[in-house]
This record gives sequence, structure tokens and C-alpha cells, in this order.
Amino acid sequence: MAEMASSAFLQVVFQIASNFIIEEMRLENNLQSELGVLKKNVAMISATLNDAEKINPSQPLKIWLDELRDVGYDAIDLLDEHYAELQRRNLVYSPELRHKLSIINPKRVYYRHDMSHKIKEVSLKMNDIFQRRINFGLNVNECPSERNRHEITTSLPPTHIVGRETEKREILNKYLIPNGDMQVGEPKLSIFAIHGMGRIGKTTLAQLIYNEEITLMYFEMRLWVHVSHEFDLETVTRSILESLDEPQSIGINLDTPQRRIQKKLKGKRYLLVLDDFWNEKPHEWEKLIRPLHKGAPGSVIIVTTRNKLVADMVSTFPSYHLKELSEYDCYSLVNQYATRDDRHGRTMLFASSSEIFRNCRGIPEMAIDLGDRLRREHDREKWDEIIQNWGKRCAFPEERNGFISSMRSSYSRLPSILKPCLAYCSIIPMGLQFEKEWIVQLWMGQNFIAKESEQRIEDTGNTYFEWLVERSFFQRTRIGLNRDSYEYSIPNMVHQVAKHTTTEECCVFDLDKSHNLSKTTKHMSIVFTSEGLSHTHDPFTEIYHCKGLYTLLVIGGYLINYPLKLSDNLFNCLGKLRTLDLSYCNLGFLPDNIGRLKHLRYLQLRNSNIQELPESICILYNLQTLGLRNCFLLKKLPKETRCLQQLRHLDLHLDYIRHNINQTTQSCDILKSMPPYMGLLTNLQVLSRFVVSMTSHCGISELKNLNNLQGELSITNLDLVKNPNDAAEANLQAKKHIKRLELLWRRDIEFHQYSNEIIELALENLKPNNNVKELNIMGYPGELLPSWLGSTYLSNVRSIFLSDCTNCLMLPALGNLPLLQDLHIKGMHSLKCINCAFCGSNPISFPSLKKLVFENMLIVEKWSADENCELPHLSELILKDCANFQRLTHNFPSLTKLTIEKLPAFVGLRRYPSLKYLKIVAGDEWIWDSWRCLLSVISLTLSQLSLEIFPANLPKILDSLRYLEISHCDRLTRFPNDWIPPGVTYLCIKDCPMLQELPKGLETLKTLEDLEIQDCKNLEYLPELKHLKSLTRLEISGCHSFVFLPSEGVPNALHFLSINDCPLFSKQFEDLQSPDRIKIKHVFSVWIDQKHFHSTPGGNQGECSN
Repeated sequence: MAEMASSAFLQVVFQIASNFIIEEMRLENNLQSELGVLKKNVAMISATLNDAEKINPSQPLKIWLDELRDVGYDAIDLLDEHYAELQRRNLVYSPELRHKLSIINPKRVYYRHDMSHKIKEVSLKMNDIFQRRINFGLNVNECPSERNRHEITTSLPPTHIVGRETEKREILNKYLIPNGDMQVGEPKLSIFAIHGMGRIGKTTLAQLIYNEEITLMYFEMRLWVHVSHEFDLETVTRSILESLDEPQSIGINLDTPQRRIQKKLKGKRYLLVLDDFWNEKPHEWEKLIRPLHKGAPGSVIIVTTRNKLVADMVSTFPSYHLKELSEYDCYSLVNQYATRDDRHGRTMLFASSSEIFRNCRGIPEMAIDLGDRLRREHDREKWDEIIQNWGKRCAFPEERNGFISSMRSSYSRLPSILKPCLAYCSIIPMGLQFEKEWIVQLWMGQNFIAKESEQRIEDTGNTYFEWLVERSFFQRTRIGLNRDSYEYSIPNMVHQVAKHTTTEECCVFDLDKSHNLSKTTKHMSIVFTSEGLSHTHDPFTEIYHCKGLYTLLVIGGYLINYPLKLSDNLFNCLGKLRTLDLSYCNLGFLPDNIGRLKHLRYLQLRNSNIQELPESICILYNLQTLGLRNCFLLKKLPKETRCLQQLRHLDLHLDYIRHNINQTTQSCDILKSMPPYMGLLTNLQVLSRFVVSMTSHCGISELKNLNNLQGELSITNLDLVKNPNDAAEANLQAKKHIKRLELLWRRDIEFHQYSNEIIELALENLKPNNNVKELNIMGYPGELLPSWLGSTYLSNVRSIFLSDCTNCLMLPALGNLPLLQDLHIKGMHSLKCINCAFCGSNPISFPSLKKLVFENMLIVEKWSADENCELPHLSELILKDCANFQRLTHNFPSLTKLTIEKLPAFVGLRRYPSLKYLKIVAGDEWIWDSWRCLLSVISLTLSQLSLEIFPANLPKILDSLRYLEISHCDRLTRFPNDWIPPGVTYLCIKDCPMLQELPKGLETLKTLEDLEIQDCKNLEYLPELKHLKSLTRLEISGCHSFVFLPSEGVPNALHFLSINDCPLFSKQFEDLQSPDRIKIKHVFSVWIDQKHFHSTPGGNQGECSN
């Protein structure tokens, strides 16, 4: 496996060399002969490597491959150095004239002679190595075909199964077994796909569904077919026929078996499982299922696959992504196998469930292996040690490595162009979350991405990345307040395989551990920890001898407060670096000799304390990415930045721009200006922030020719635009790839020197391209917003944020925007009334609007509307800090979430039929008068109410309420009897310092599952909870008067208990004879003062550990 991966790296090395040669032959006329010979040798070696992949390498072959690798890297370094020199020549004064005179320029004559000699030397060495291929029987071949042996599956489930019950029920109830009759128009045949990484349990889940009793009753026929990686239409068709108890026909005619299948299934409701399906070709899938459409309505095909692309291709439902086992199920599965020989059936695992989950990684097979290993170890004192080391031992277990071989098989099927991309990711520490753009830019820095003629290299890289995501090599996680963006991680098993494939070329260097670093290491991440830094002054000392290093990533700087200082030795010794990432480090400056890194393509300083960049950066002619995101202390950029002609990404984004404009203006003021002549950097794809300045050639007009910009663009200090024509010259309308545009004026600037007409015309001239999807305007000092904002011109805009436009007198007709989904209006202190013009002139106002926020509107009293005014799709409305706002008059038939915060003049709610989630902050009187309007609410939050006792005579109508939170009620002392609605499943009471007791009748809440009590300083005790049969989670924190758990103990169903910052309770609990220790002995997970509590088998004693 390692040798195959080495060959994959070799392939890309020689492909990179070939690309360099082609480009340099185009740019350079004087070295055509030398480059031509080198090109021929590179091409022959690349073809030979295809044959090398087929052979199980001997030691001599491994040595030969290593020699090839070394000479390949030598060629890349040499060609890259020459390419940088060609870039430098293009920047000198009168480059064409100098080129013509180069024949008499002694420096250039010497350079050509020296470079010619070096190219010939590498070419001869390469040819010598190539000629020795015959010793190994290698030929020049096309790409090899890869075949693998794979495990065959069966419909019979494992004997012992833990977990997957929730997933099974969800799939059965939601997708397979209908609740009612088939609806008109529904397909007779439903196809459902389960996808996920190898060995995660897809087949087991399908087996559970296949053998479920309701499945046996509902389906007349059940069929199970294992498809395997090497898809063959005829073989799979005959396997289906065999599952129908039909003898297989012999011959090459596909029509006969398909007609027999069709005849057998006709009119019968069947379930077919196609397990381990890999084929991505839609036309072959369509051929396979042709005879399967003759079954009765309600027939179902279940497809299991690792490939999300396949899942989406075949499924008629949204595909189901199967994730790791839960922590509890992983613990239970290990426990079941570890204690199955125990005659007394005792639970003997003392290790925390989180530690077991971490070492088993949620993978069922690893949990089974661990449990079986513990069962065979009769000395129970050794169990903790086995568990702690299991994750390391299971990297490649000898006796049971099905999941590893599964991942190896997936890797071997990757296109050759993707193998080095995945192998390279082995330098990313396990568990690290990352963004797609980060990985793609790292690949770009190593030239791993092939250039497509009509496609941006970033788009090609995104295609590579999505290809790996769809095949479960990367895992996707939603992040953000609206969960509208993603972060990714590498599954542990994939990471182990990638690491195993890279021999000595990739390394994760942990300062806490000893390493035998190889001089052949090309790509490295160094993991910072406080322990690792405590014993060394220069954390890079050990890597100085890795002089051929191409990649250096520093990971973990955000975990420590370590003032990182870079020695000149770093850049003197590592002169071949292509990629340098120093993100999240407490780094204030870079050494001037960074200019020695002539090969550098990627420099990332994200979230660092960098204040200035040395001017020597401007001679890094190959630099493609300069990352300065969230560098809030950055004062200026190098003056000659315009020399970085290959620069594609200049990221100056600041995260706080939208959330806090006061902080933003202060932060933006630190970076006073862009460097002059930024408009010359026409290769720029990303320029996330442009700071307007009055310095010559630093104004907004420099944006004129930067029409390749992608993604987001924030233009700050717009108050410095004196001439509206400069704004027009920026030509924002031509920037069709900008999706997010921010326009910012500094708030604390006197505008009396500019007329209102100039201010408004400048914004009018900043009209964006109509492809923009998100538009933010902040600090605008004009009285009228631009005409283009309220027109249908912005036909693609999804989100608008208008903030601190304090002089604006009216809002534009935003209701005309057809796709607007999210509208946030804040700080318009001159706006008194929102009239009907705001809703537009179309028959349907705000046809797509889903979320609307009015915030900090000091004098707005109402939003005018007649009885028929309706926002049909508005689902969330937030009214906050609008002191004079009185009432809502529009109809909101789809409103499900409503927040009303600090509206002292508000008079009450209307009835909204779809309302489910309601949050009220500081709304004492009107909320009780509006109680009857809450019939449909399932979640209610009441905060900052001033009553000592809530009203007792409220109507008992909140039968649908399930989630109730009461917080920051400083005067609240108690609740009326039976005040909590009976159907509540989650109850949270927090920050009520005067509360003395919990609501009467709490013990009668039979459906209560989760109870949280936080920062109720005067609460002394809990009512009896023993009879709350549904309560599974109880959390108590910051209750300084609380001493004991209820005398009858806690419910038997309780699964999780946490008690923190309750000093009186903690003091009595320290006593090993404390009765509360007996009360909690059955609880699965107990945490006391943020320490995990381990109960002994006897239940009388225990210990807390971190």
C-alpha cells in the first residue's frame, strides 16, 4: 500500500514538472533544446510509473522509486526557480527592450549558461534512472486497471446488535412503511439509499430493516443482493434472479433473465436490498432497474453505498447519511462483548464512555474488537490501559482489519490525480475541522490541481474536494448561526489509510513526542501544545535539517498564549517551502529574509497578531495566496504588493464587521489604506476587503479592472469618496462573480464638508451586479437609499442588512425583490413610520421573505398595513429595542418563530395560526393579556419579567407546549400551583436569584425529559422527582443554597446528571458515605463540578476524575 501511494506522489511530481516545462517553453526561447529533452524524459517516466503501480515492490524497486522521487523533486525545484526568474523579468522597467538586449547583458548570459547546465544535469540523471527500469520488467503503459477482492454480505444480521434502533425506526416509519394509502402521483417503486463511510454499519442497518417483523408482514417478497465494487450488469441481474429462487440462465442474453424477473415480481409488493453499490453510471443503473418497476405499489429498493453521489443518483427520497454510533451505544457495545462471559451479568467497565468512544471512533467493528480484547484479558486492572491505547493499536490491527482494508480499497479506486490530494491530507491532525477553501488552496500551493482550459483552478479544486466528500473521504458538518455553511473533517480511518500511504514524505510533528524526522519529508504539520513549548525556545529547531520541506503548517497556536518568534534560520534552512501556514499564532512580525522563499505560493497568517509585513514579501513572485483574515492589528500592506502578479487570494476579512459596526470601524481604522496600484493585480480572485484611502492610486477607482473577484467584497471608509465619479469608476456592476457585497462608512466622521447630494450619488454609483446575493449597507449617512435597492434589478439578492443609516427618512420598496429571504434593518433613528410603500407594488409583497428583523429603531411607532396585507412565507420575526413600536398589523400565515425584546410600548399579540416558537424579553403586562394567542406554541421563553409571582388565573390552554424556559426574572420568588403546562418535555429555570422553590406539581409532569436549574442562588431543595418516568437528563448549576438530592432519589430513567458550582452539595458529597452517592449509582453519566464520577460495582463509593 505504501509503495502504491509513493507512486501516486511520483505521478503528480512528474506531471508538475511537465506542466512547468510546457509553460516555460512558451515563455523562454533560449532554453528550448534543454527543456525539450527534459520534457521527453519526464513523459517516459510518467508512463513507466503506471506499470510500477501493478507490482509488489521489492527492496531494489523501492530504492529505484526513491531515486526517481528525488530527481523528480530536483526537477521541480529547478524549473520553479526558473519560472520565478521569468516572473521577475516581466516586472522590470521596459521588459521587452531588456529582453532584446539580454544577449549582451552579462548577468543574463551567465544565468542562461548556468540554468542550461543545471537542466542538462537533471535530464541526464533522470535518463540514467529511467534506463534501469528494465531491471524490474517495467514498460511504458497506460493507467492500470485495479481489481480488489471484497467481502460478500448476507441478509442475516449479526447475533449481537447495539444501537441503530433510532435509525431503523426513522427509516421504516418515514420512508418504507406508509402511514396511509398511496397518494395519486406517487411512484409505484420507491428507492431509498443509505450512505456513509466504510464499516460504519450500513449493511447492518439494512439487515435490521430487512428482518424486522413489520417488514415481513408488509412485503410479499424480500430479496438481498450483494453488488460489490466491480459492477457487472449481467452478474447483478442474475443475482436478483437467484434471490427469487429462480435458476440462473446461462448465456450472454440479458433480455431473458430480466423478463423472468419482471414476470416473477409482477403485481407483488417486494423489498430488494442492493448492498455495497458503487457504480456511478446513470445509464447502467437505469438498465438494472428496468424489470423492477412491475411490482405492486409500495415496493421498495434499499441501496447501501459509501458514495453520496451514487446515493443521490438512485434515490427517490433524500438519501440517508449514516453516522458513527452514539457515545452511549459505543459504550454499550464494548460492554456487551467484554462481559458476555460474566455469569453474573455485571457491568464491569469503569472507564468513561467518552474515552471509549474516542478510542473506538464510533465505529461498530472497532467497538466489537475492543470488547473482545477486554474479554480475553482476565486481569481487569489492565482494562483501562487497553482502552487508552486502543485507538493507536487499532490503526492497522493484524487480526481484524476489515475497516482498514475497506478504506484501502476505496483509496485504490481513486483517480490517480486525486490520490496525492488525499495522501497530502495526512498532515492534517486527526479531529481538526477545516474549510473547503483551505484545502483547495493548499493543493494549489503544491500544484496538485490540473489546469482545465476554460475553468478556474479553484473551481477544479472544488470539484476534486466534492468528489472526495461524496465518497465519504471527508465528513461534512453544518456550522453557523443558521447552519448555512460547512466545515469538514477527515474520518479517523481515512486518516490512518492516508498516513500509511505517504511513506516518509508526510509527517505530523507533535512537540510532545519524539520523532525520527527524515530528510525526505516534504510536507509537515507541527502541533503546538503548552507542554511541548515548555522545554524549548525555538520550536522549529528539530525540523531545520528537513531542507527539502515543501509544506509547513503550524496547528494549535490558538490553544496557547505563546509569543511565537521566527528565527532567520527557519527561512535560511527551509528555502524550498511552497506552503507556510502560521494561523492562530501569537505572531507579531515576520523576518525580512522571508524573501528567500522564492518557491512560496501559500502564506497564511489568519488570526495572528501580525502588524506589518516585510517589503521582501513583494519578491515572492510565485505567491498565490496571502491570508490575513482577522488580523485586527494589521496596520499596512507592503508598498510594492503590486509586484505579486500571481496573487489570486488576498484575504483581509474581519469577522466582526456585520455584528458590531462600532468595533468594526475601530478595527478598520488600523488598516488605513490599500497599497498603491492594486488595480494591476488582475489575477486576483479573492479580495475580501478594500480600504478606501485618499492617497494617490489607493482610491476606490483601483477596483476598476479587478473583475475576476469572487465571493465577498467589503469596501470600507466610503466616507473618503469625495467624487461620485470615482465610485462609478470602481465598476461594481461588472463584477458578476461577487456574491456578498458590504459597503461601509465610518460612523464618527463629520460629513458637513460633503453635501447630502454627493453622498447619495456616490452610493447610487456603487450599483452592484445583479448576481449579488447578499448586500450589507452600514453607517450610510445619506437621507435617501439608492433607487436600485428598491427595484427588481436585484433579482437574485437573498439577504439585505441595513445598519446605522441614522439619517435615512424612508425605506425603499424592498417588497419588490422576488428572492429576498432575510432582511435585517437596524439603527435607523430618523425613521418614524414604515409605510405601505416598503412592501412594494407587486400583488404579493415579499414573496420569498422568511426572516425579518427590526432592531434599535428608536422612533418607529408602526408598520402601516391594511387588513389584507400579508407576507405569505415569513417564518421568523424579531422585534428588538424599538422603544415606540406598538403593534403588528400584517397577516403572517407562515410565522413559526417570534421574538419580542424590550418593546415597552407594545400592546399585544394577534393570533398567528402557525406560531410554534415564542420568546418574550421584558414584556410583563401584554404577554398575560395575549395568553390566549399562544394555543399553537410548542416553545416559550420568558425573560426579564418583573413580577414576584406569575399570574395564577391564566387559562389552561397550552396543551401543545413542550419547551419552557424562564430566565433573568430578578424578582421572581415562586410560581402558582400547577403553573407548568402538563405536556412540557424540557424545563429550564435560570438566573432567578430570588427563587426559593420550584413550581408545585413538578412531580406530576409525566412527559418531562430534561430539567435544567441554573444560577438560582436561593434554591435550597428539589421536589420529589422519583416518579418522573421520562426524565433522562438533570442539570443543576450555580445554586449556592442547594444541599441534597430529593430524599427518594432520582428517577430510574435518568441517564445524565450534572451538578456544578453548588458548594454546599459538593461538600456533603465528598463524604464517601453520603446518601446521595447511593441515589445516583444507576445513572449512566454523572458529572460533579465538571469531573466525571465513577461509581464502583457495589455502588457505595466512587471517585471523580477529570
